[in-house]
Amino acid sequence: MEVIKWEKKLKEKVEKIFKNAKVKKGLAIIGLAIVALAVLFLIFNLSYQNKIFPKTYLGSANFGGLNQAQASAKLTELIAANKDGELQFSWDGENFSKKIQDLDVDYASSSDQTVQSLMDVGRRGSLGKILAEQLRAVFSSNQTIASFKYNDGKLSDFLNEMAKKINKTSVNASIGFNGLDPFVTPAQIGQDFPLSTNKKIALETIGGFKFDDKMAFIVDEIQPAVDTEMANDALGKTKDLINHHLTVNAKDKTYQIGPTEIAGFLDFKTNQTSILPSLNLGNSPGLPGPLELLPQLSTDKIGSYVDTIGKDVNQDAKDAQFKVDNGKVVAFQVAQTGFQIQKDQAVKMIIDAINTGQTTVNLPVKQTNPSVASSDPAQAGLTELVGDGKTSWRGSPANRIYNIELGSSKISGTIVEPGQEFSTLAEIGEVGPQTGYLQELVIKNSTQVVPDYGGGLCQVSTTLFRAALSAGLKITARTAHSFRVSYYEPPVGEDATIYSPAPDFKFVNDMKTPILIWAIAGNNSLEFQIYGTKDGRQSSISNPVVGNYVSPPPPVYTESNTMAAGAVRQVEKALAGCTASFNYKVTAANGQVLENQTFTSKYVALPNSYLYGPGYLPPGATPAPTPTVQGTEAPTPTPEISPSPPTPSP
Repeated sequence: MEVIKWEKKLKEKVEKIFKNAKVKKGLAIIGLAIVALAVLFLIFNLSYQNKIFPKTYLGSANFGGLNQAQASAKLTELIAANKDGELQFSWDGENFSKKIQDLDVDYASSSDQTVQSLMDVGRRGSLGKILAEQLRAVFSSNQTIASFKYNDGKLSDFLNEMAKKINKTSVNASIGFNGLDPFVTPAQIGQDFPLSTNKKIALETIGGFKFDDKMAFIVDEIQPAVDTEMANDALGKTKDLINHHLTVNAKDKTYQIGPTEIAGFLDFKTNQTSILPSLNLGNSPGLPGPLELLPQLSTDKIGSYVDTIGKDVNQDAKDAQFKVDNGKVVAFQVAQTGFQIQKDQAVKMIIDAINTGQTTVNLPVKQTNPSVASSDPAQAGLTELVGDGKTSWRGSPANRIYNIELGSSKISGTIVEPGQEFSTLAEIGEVGPQTGYLQELVIKNSTQVVPDYGGGLCQVSTTLFRAALSAGLKITARTAHSFRVSYYEPPVGEDATIYSPAPDFKFVNDMKTPILIWAIAGNNSLEFQIYGTKDGRQSSISNPVVGNYVSPPPPVYTESNTMAAGAVRQVEKALAGCTASFNYKVTAANGQVLENQTFTSKYVALPNSYLYGPGYLPPGATPAPTPTVQGTEAPTPTPEISPSPPTPSP
């Protein structure tokens, strides 16, 4: 109901306005004006029907009032008059020019299109565009350009040639040093010849036949990020920084940092300032203000300076090292304490000291004490022989002996601290040709004997196992071979195999003093001696209990590419399998039992094992078909059999 009343009131007000005499008169005048303009528009268009509207220019040539034929003729004359047209530009005393003929400019093939574009002025496009162009035809003028074809590559080459000569990189103002006197190198404004913009200008010039004047190509200025005024502001701060002396102490050495060193430490960085902090607007990040140039102490450069100090101060910690001479332990390397400047912290301390005007700074130096600090064997607790083990390698091939000597030398001289676990594999390190080991026979897949690097190293671990048993140490990892090895018998069952990464032989020094492991290799045997301080413990090893014998399996033949053709060599003799065990007991001086364990070894039966070269046919193998010539059967080669004693795995 309220809506109906509102609509009725609005209708009454509108009717009242239109009944007003002044309103009626104004509307009548507007209507007459619109009719008059429409009549004039119609008359104007009828007057130039099939003609180009007045004041329509192509460059400086007025084509207004011409029909298509006349315009075409005038365009032909204009093209002929400008056949030697030339693009010209001058910059910084250098002139650039290019004839349109050199750009393969062709107006003629597009003349009909050009004439049509002149005829379309004031006739094509939106109503607003049409009205605007017709009004300009009466009160101002309309400009258009000719259509033409050209060689884009040649025009681009011309513009690129100009760009190479005009373009100039801006150069920031900077601060240099003449001795210890800083000075400002002024900034240089750069220049840029924008190719896309200037290509458009060139095309408009060609299309408008504007060859009488030099072209208005654009060259932009490139302002440097750091201007001369900014550098002058930084000059005073630079002088303040280098006018400083700092004494640097590191351990027992002293160094001086003066103006020369500080000048070499400096880098100059731009910093974006903010204009809001001074307005007290809380934690707002503020609006970006002008850049400023700041001298800064370089962490990299000061880090290099600290490195030079480190050459004088830094040294690695070294343990005292011992050897055995005539049954006595003697030192051959004195212990050395390690020192290391804490570089990151030292760099920060030097920067803070220079920035805050300090005169002295003590650099942090970390001290590392050696694990074996005493070079006196007695003080180190290496006073007597506490255990030893010995095995024979008699009859071994040369490569096996070499590997044993090399592996034992890696262990000889090792000191094992109280509570420390010793790992044979860790101490020997990587085994391969790169570490000097040779190929010799090893056990793989339980019964297969094949050449591999480090063959024979199991004699090292076995001998060390026996020395650890003799010393009464705690055995933490031991694995028997898969079958019995003649080098380690008798007794049966006191062997220990190793092969990276497992199995390993390990023990713990459960004495209260360090122990020294010393190897003696020679005279067809390897011996490990363990030196320390006896604590009264007694070690006992029972005789082995052997049983559960198993007969050897059939012989095993393995082809080897290292063997001569047709040759065969026995590498292991058959052995019966068995189980062997012994008891290991260690009793302390006070009667406490420290160790009481049984080591059990289960050995598989070992067949006779042979290696053979290509062409040899193992017994029981099926021969390959043999080709015959004229009915004659090919002869079968007779192998050369060279038996050798059995060899252990590494």
